Amino acid sequence: MSLILRLIRRRLRISVNGLEGVIIPVNAGLSSKPSGIYIEDVSFEDTFGTYHGPGECGMTIPAITLAGLIARYSISREAVLKIDCEGCEYDVMPNNYRNVKLFDKIAFEYHGGAIDRLLKVLVKDYNCSHVVEHGVVYCTRKHV
Repeated sequence: MSLILRLIRRRLRISVNGLEGVIIPVNAGLSSKPSGIYIEDVSFEDTFGTYHGPGECGMTIPAITLAGLIARYSISREAVLKIDCEGCEYDVMPNNYRNVKLFDKIAFEYHGGAIDRLLKVLVKDYNCSHVVEHGVVYCTRKHV
């Protein structure tokens, strides 16, 4: 499936569900530093694990930071941070934690076996539970 067709389908789902102005698709990758993300030129079905370093792949897409998104869209603490970024969670969450912890609720999909490293960072401020077979973590801010 082409990138253009995927973007059209995503906008249609947002529209059909009445979520215009609530969900704003951003055509960029998420990174701890504003730059570019190098990805493989693969089919839609093969997009898992596309987060790579320079020289490993043939395509670069623009990257935005979590701080950049928060500033651009005036995101408040009541917003839910949902991350499904094919591996960028291991870069973004520990390296931009000051922005991650601005959210009261976080849901993210993780890839690979290093989830303990992310949970070690999050447990300072959040109660987290995860569904191992689906690779999803749900966190709610601790009330102190």
